[in-house]
Amino acid sequence: MMNGFGRCTGRKRVALLSLFLAIEVLFLLSGGEARAQEHEPDPNTLLLLHFNDALTGAEGETPTAASGISYAAGVFGRGVELGANNQLSYPSAGNIDSTEGTLEFWIQPHWEGNDGQNHFVLRFGWDGGMLFGKDGGNFWRIILNRYGVGNPEIGTGLYVTEEWHAEEWHHCAFTWNASRLQVYIDGRLRASRQVTVPLNAVSDATFQIGADGSQSFVNAVLDELRISDIERSAEEIEASYLAAFSAIDSLAIEPGDVEIYETWHQSFRLFADTPLGRVEIPASAASWVSSDSGVVRVDEPGRVTGIRAGLATIWAAYEGKTASAQVRVVAPVLPPEVEAIDPFLATPASGARYEMPVVILQFLPTLDGVNIDAQTADWSGTIAQLK
Repeated sequence: MMNGFGRCTGRKRVALLSLFLAIEVLFLLSGGEARAQEHEPDPNTLLLLHFNDALTGAEGETPTAASGISYAAGVFGRGVELGANNQLSYPSAGNIDSTEGTLEFWIQPHWEGNDGQNHFVLRFGWDGGMLFGKDGGNFWRIILNRYGVGNPEIGTGLYVTEEWHAEEWHHCAFTWNASRLQVYIDGRLRASRQVTVPLNAVSDATFQIGADGSQSFVNAVLDELRISDIERSAEEIEASYLAAFSAIDSLAIEPGDVEIYETWHQSFRLFADTPLGRVEIPASAASWVSSDSGVVRVDEPGRVTGIRAGLATIWAAYEGKTASAQVRVVAPVLPPEVEAIDPFLATPASGARYEMPVVILQFLPTLDGVNIDAQTADWSGTIAQLK
């Protein structure tokens, strides 16, 4: 059979047909265009603030103090601008629980992640209380039992020195309970810590949004702030993040085309151009497929394994858009060799209290199977000489 690209063999026709079917399945799985949608209160919602040119909660909650407040464009309509000297507080009763819950919000900081300044989003209580936001060490964090009053202080977080930039939107979530603390950014779990101390039951009558008292102002626009009385699941938090994207202009897989050896794994990240800018889409939210699973197998969303030498295309689809990357799998120059371990190394020492399984790996860079690749190893000679 001839076409505009030359001769097409039966095997090639089958491969092309499989690829076209895979892409068609991706389109069916990816669904239609996303719709930006604000939260609706559910039984576990304590406080929901849409901030659409108002500070009143979704169920009529009103602040106990509000000054230095203005509004700006948000993710869902309008957001609240909390700059220097702002003061915004709400009653704590029925709106926040220091022993279990989830805090979610969108934030557009007016600062770089490496500015070395404190920027706190929420404070509940003082000594022994709760604090959420970025500290002067550029650590985005949750702190409970603050200053170790009542019970030892505990917290977790991550550095945002490189990844946060002024005027870029991020979705953030913190969860806490008697078992663990978790920190999410843009729908992905980024930090977690086991709780090994009791959590204080903070009894202050109000809590503050946008600062730590009269300092450490968040200096940002906040939108769609929700406080819950449970630990929201990873799926719920991912859905909260993805709900913001009213349109996906295009998708891209990173890294792009890659080369791996047989049995090696490769992880990909998925990015989308949206009205909010370029954002990362959690790999688990997309559908992934390989054009040839005999060459490259999709193990889980965003992660593949090289099966045998060859070339395959990895496709990802989300909300009617697709992206692709080529993966070339190469066979190793030499097959793996398994050698016996020296008995001295394989025998536990007399009187040893613990035994730990150990695998000793030796990687020898070579281009021809005989000589060491001097440029990579900074040593010249043959493999036999090195052994």
